[in-house]
Amino acid sequence: MALPLKSAVSARLCAAALMLSFAEAACGQEAPSFTGRALLILSDTTMPASGFVDGKLVRSSRDRVNAADTLSVLTLPIRPVGKLDETVGLAEVSVSNSVVGPPFAVTSSTDGRFAYVLETRGNAAPGVESVSNVFQGLSNESHVTVVDLQDRAAPKVVESVVVAHHTHTIDVSPTGRLLAINSYEPGRNIILRRVNADGTIGAEATAFGVEIDGRPLRRVGRVQWHPSGNFLALTLPFEDEIRFYRVTEVQGQVRLEQWGNAVRTGDFPDQGAFSPDGQYFVSTNLHWGDAPPPNYLTPPPGSLTAVRFDRDNGRHAVTGTASASVSPEGIAFSPNSRFIVTAALTRSFMPWNDERLTVGGALDLISLDARTGRLNHIANYPLQGILTEGLAFDASGSFVAVTHFDRYEPRRRRGVVEFWRLIDGETPRLERTNYELEVVPGPHTLHLVP
Repeated sequence: MALPLKSAVSARLCAAALMLSFAEAACGQEAPSFTGRALLILSDTTMPASGFVDGKLVRSSRDRVNAADTLSVLTLPIRPVGKLDETVGLAEVSVSNSVVGPPFAVTSSTDGRFAYVLETRGNAAPGVESVSNVFQGLSNESHVTVVDLQDRAAPKVVESVVVAHHTHTIDVSPTGRLLAINSYEPGRNIILRRVNADGTIGAEATAFGVEIDGRPLRRVGRVQWHPSGNFLALTLPFEDEIRFYRVTEVQGQVRLEQWGNAVRTGDFPDQGAFSPDGQYFVSTNLHWGDAPPPNYLTPPPGSLTAVRFDRDNGRHAVTGTASASVSPEGIAFSPNSRFIVTAALTRSFMPWNDERLTVGGALDLISLDARTGRLNHIANYPLQGILTEGLAFDASGSFVAVTHFDRYEPRRRRGVVEFWRLIDGETPRLERTNYELEVVPGPHTLHLVP
């Protein structure tokens, strides 16, 4: 059922202008022409961002919000408003999810009718609010929740199905018939689940285990479908590799096999994405090191690696590299495959009294040369939010949305989706629109229903 939560779309949050360094913007600015059918926003309302450092799994009583974990559905296009607290085209439904994991925990059916939300970690045991290691304090049982979006003003949960343990990311095939999920489970690092004709979760089609010199993987990164629907990419952080897999189905039997050579990348390629034209896969290398636990607290700046994907012969090759900000977990391609935007955590999630804290995450704008595969870092843009990671281009490629898990406002917990404009000219750049969507605290994943 939809939650009666008060959310706001505002062309300008006037009251917070000085704090957010937006004083130069005028109130009442027009909403961006962010196109598509809907923007899906996943929020973990329970855990504070600083839990990654101090192990606190539950917000303090002062910071607690009266809302369950939430999937917010913003119907597009955005409609201009003039009042701070006016709700327009934003609906919410309670869906359990976790910020522990990359910002790729929700996907949608090809017809836009259903959303599939992956719960990468379950809830902590009753009464447990703090642990020495947040990665060990939460349940490893993972669910996929199916949400019916036929009436986007009133999204509703259809079912929630246990799919695996210790999962990481989810993606639906271009045909809409298979869900790909990656997992830490030995022998089940890639799991394919069928999708029934009515949008519900079907039987497991196959599971595939990846071994490195006879040993199981220590960590999986992202699994993503190639635009053709015939291949998958899997990033292997501790191996500094990307591997590709061909998916075939013969007489109802789905099979996975490695397709071509593994490709070496920069240090710790935790995430990545295929270009929409299918020519390249670009990894975001977090540079977290190769000894567990990964050094996600004080790593050096990250980087990107571009790989030319050879669908015919499997002779994949690195074509370019580029610099990025610290911990660039989020990545999104423009629809024309020319530009990449990354969202970096930096050290924005540290406790407020931690001297390592950096105020705000960052965006990076990178171009990809379709002919050569070279990457060119264009610009870096500092942000004013905590734990910046969720990213989505709109259908036109003219705008980018980015999540802020929280703001640096001690008296008020709130999640924000910020909108930026891509200016594609002689000198490409991003411009802040100063238009924000306020949602329940804890947004960490965005997905465009095109």
